[in-house]
Amino acid sequence: MRGNLISDGDTVILNPVLPAIGSVSGTVFNTDGVTPVANARVNLENLDSTGPEGYSFNRVNTDASGNYSFGGVPVGTIHVSSADPVTRVANGLATGQITVGQNTTVNVVFGQGFDFFDTNAFNFFLDGTNGYRFDIDCDGEIDGGGRIDNTVNRGYSGAENLQFNGIHFTEFFPCIAGAQTGLGGRQIVLGPAGVSGLTVTRKIYSPASGGFTRYLEVLSNSSQQAVPVMPLIQSFLNNSGSITTLVAPADTGNTYAVTGTGSCCTPLLGAVFAGPNAAVPAGDLQFSDQQRSVSYDWNMTVPPGASVILMHFEAQRDPDDLAGMQAQAQALVNLNDPDEFTGMTDDEKAQVVNFNLANQTTIPGTAVVNVTALLRDGIHPLVGAEIVIKSGASQRIAGLTDSSGTLSISNVPAGSFIVRLTRAVLWAKPAVWCKPAILVNHIHHHQRRYYRYRSRPCVRWGWTNPGGGDSG
Repeated sequence: MRGNLISDGDTVILNPVLPAIGSVSGTVFNTDGVTPVANARVNLENLDSTGPEGYSFNRVNTDASGNYSFGGVPVGTIHVSSADPVTRVANGLATGQITVGQNTTVNVVFGQGFDFFDTNAFNFFLDGTNGYRFDIDCDGEIDGGGRIDNTVNRGYSGAENLQFNGIHFTEFFPCIAGAQTGLGGRQIVLGPAGVSGLTVTRKIYSPASGGFTRYLEVLSNSSQQAVPVMPLIQSFLNNSGSITTLVAPADTGNTYAVTGTGSCCTPLLGAVFAGPNAAVPAGDLQFSDQQRSVSYDWNMTVPPGASVILMHFEAQRDPDDLAGMQAQAQALVNLNDPDEFTGMTDDEKAQVVNFNLANQTTIPGTAVVNVTALLRDGIHPLVGAEIVIKSGASQRIAGLTDSSGTLSISNVPAGSFIVRLTRAVLWAKPAVWCKPAILVNHIHHHQRRYYRYRSRPCVRWGWTNPGGGDSG
C-alpha cells in the first residue's frame, strides 16, 4: 500500500487486508519426468493482482530429493517455475490453484514451459529461417531483435511494452518468472496477471519463417461492471544513425508504420496495430523522426463478464528492403498472410476488436443488425459511440457509430440479443447521457433489423480532439 505525507506532522492511515492463504509443495523433475532435480531454484508467483508494488513472489531451493514447499501462499492461480542449476538450460513451468487452508501439489517437469529467471539467456528466442530473431523478455517485450548472425544489429532497445492508461509505467504488464509455451515452441504465453482491473494474458507467436511476431493481448473482465481502459504499446528503438519514419501511420489509414535509421546495419522495423473499419481503432499514434520512443493505444471499454483481444504485430527486414516490409505489413492488415491466424481458435478470432474479423465472411444462420444511436433530443446522431452486442453467452464490442450515428453488425446468431451503448467518443459537440442505452430484441435467420435508441441524460461528456485524444 502507498500513502502520501504532505507536511510535517501529517498522519496517514493505511488499512491493509491480508489475503486468505494456503500452501503448495511438489517435486522438480528432469525432462524424463522421473529423475528429481536437487538444489534447483523454484520460483512461486501469484499474478492475480499486480500493481506499482509488484505481485506475490517467493523462491526456495529443492532438497536432495528434488522436493520443495511453500507456506502462507495467497489463494488464487500460481505459477511455479525452475531450471537446471548446473546447465541453466533445461527448464520448465507448471501452474496450480491455491485454496484456503489447503495444500496444493504442483510438480515441475523440465521441457514444459519456460523459466526466464534461472536460464542463461533470460530470453525466449523466436528465431526465423529468414535469419531474424525476436528475443522475448519476461514482460513480453522484444529486447533487441536483429539478425541471429549479427550481420544486422539490434533494431530495438525494448519494444512492445504493454501499459495501461498512460505512458509512465504506473500500470503495466509485469516481468514474470515463468511462462507457458506452445505451437511447437513458436508461441509463449505470459500471465494471466491482474492489471488495471482486468485479467491480462499476452500470447506471443512467430511463424518458423520469422516474418513477423504476433501479439494477442487478452483482456478479461470478470466483474459485473464495464471497465473503461486504454491499453498502450510503447517501443524503444535502437538510435544508431538517424531514426526516420519511412511510412507514417497517416499514410496507411492508421493501420501500420515503418521506421529505419539510415544505417547499413540496423533493420527496418514495422508495427501493425489495426485493420480498416475495426471496432476499436488505434489512436494517439506517436511516430516522429529522431524519436526513439514510438507508441500507440486503443481507447475502449471491456464489457462485464467478457474478454476482448487486441492483435498487433512487429516485423523486421533488411535495411534496403522497404518494399518487402510494406508487402508484409499490408498482408497482415489485409488479413491474408498464411501464418497470420496460426494457432488462434474461432473464439479468439471473434474476440479481436482492432481488426474487422467478424465481418470478413457471412456465417450461415446469422443476420445483420443495424443500430442508430441518437443524442437525447432524439434527432441528432451520437457519433463514436461504442456498441456492444450480446447474443446468447457471447458478448463482443461490435464497433463505433459513424458520422451519422449508425453501425451495421454482421453475423449475429439467430435468437434473442442485447445491444448496449457503453461509451461515447464525441467528435463535435458535447452531449449528456447516463446509464448505457439497452435494447433487447429477437432476430430470425437472414433478417436485417434496424433499431434506433436514445441515450439517457445524466453524465456530461466533454469535447474530444478528432485526432484521437482525451474523451470526457
